[in-house]
Amino acid sequence: MCSDLRKLGVVPNKLFLISKVPQIPDYLIRHFIRGYFDGDGSIFSSHNTSYFKRNGIVKKYQYKIYAFSMLGTTEFLKDVIDFLPANHYSIRDTKTNEIKELRISAKCEFNLLFDYLYNDSTICLERKYNKWLEIKSAFTK
Repeated sequence: MCSDLRKLGVVPNKLFLISKVPQIPDYLIRHFIRGYFDGDGSIFSSHNTSYFKRNGIVKKYQYKIYAFSMLGTTEFLKDVIDFLPANHYSIRDTKTNEIKELRISAKCEFNLLFDYLYNDSTICLERKYNKWLEIKSAFTK
């Protein structure tokens, strides 16, 4: 079975093999990116903390942040960002030198990303789709 999967292109460490979005018809690119995201991406909420000092008193503020994240090589992530409706992003280091993280955390771009990835789609990882819906609902509260 392993041999058959390798013949089909399913190999270990596939992150290192993909350096560009494949040459497929434009209308399929968002579906490819959604599938890649389902495998090597995440969407999450967390808390950030900042401190403000005034009149010698330090106040602590905690606020929620939301992030869309994908892992891959720098070349691949730079290619992906050309297709995404996002202007506010960063490509960050991870624990390994070869793999980087694409992160988008601008609230103003989440609806655009969600629509790009999921409008008129019929296949997705339900767990990640539901996380998107949870975060989108937090924006309206």
